[in-house]
Amino acid sequence: MNGASFQATVAPNSWVTIKGSNLSTTTRSWTGDDLTGGNLPTSLDGVSVTINGNPAYVEYVSPIQINVVAPADNTVGPVEVRVTVNGATSSPFIATVRSFSPAFFTFDGKYLAATHADNSFLGKQGLFSSAPNLTTPAKPGETVVFYGTGFGPTDPAIPAGQLTDRVANIVTPYTITIGGQPAGVSFGGLVPPYADLYQFNVQVPDSVDNGDQRVVVQIGGETSLNNSSCCFITVQK
Repeated sequence: MNGASFQATVAPNSWVTIKGSNLSTTTRSWTGDDLTGGNLPTSLDGVSVTINGNPAYVEYVSPIQINVVAPADNTVGPVEVRVTVNGATSSPFIATVRSFSPAFFTFDGKYLAATHADNSFLGKQGLFSSAPNLTTPAKPGETVVFYGTGFGPTDPAIPAGQLTDRVANIVTPYTITIGGQPAGVSFGGLVPPYADLYQFNVQVPDSVDNGDQRVVVQIGGETSLNNSSCCFITVQK
């Protein structure tokens, strides 16, 4: 599945989540020791994944879930995915690959994992019951920050399987709306020192209403998940 939206389609160089059973004998994410020279690992604690026969980059393993960055591959359509654990390889299962699979990461599946320009967390008051004052709503006209995956090539191009070492702008034209209104975007692209993580600096429209407002992005003929369950920010004048 797409690692941000958990929908059925994935894209090259995008975050992918695999769920199942007996997927690993350990639970952990990669560490600095696994990233030799900025290169992403293709195996973690004996766990590896291939997508269309090409090795993916393994970020997280557990008995029931694996997170990977998909390899660079221009193939679109159904492809085989296999998981290997300590030498034992699964039967193939089918994933659908598209050139773009745009999705924003969320805090909880509904509200975007967003921040204000000062890096404080954006969200409705009390979004996290354990820290009710951690999040605050966006204001009309302010610039906020979203994070996503599946947005395709950048300029400059970042080599596949490596941490991003420079700011790289998305090449393909795209649009973002908030509450159905066009939103201005001052930046959209990959940012260091992360792996294939897109950042968007977006201005909330001045006339958007108070309350939960849906955020939608379109790129390369694909549209991000947008239904009653996802994907929202909270606005308060």
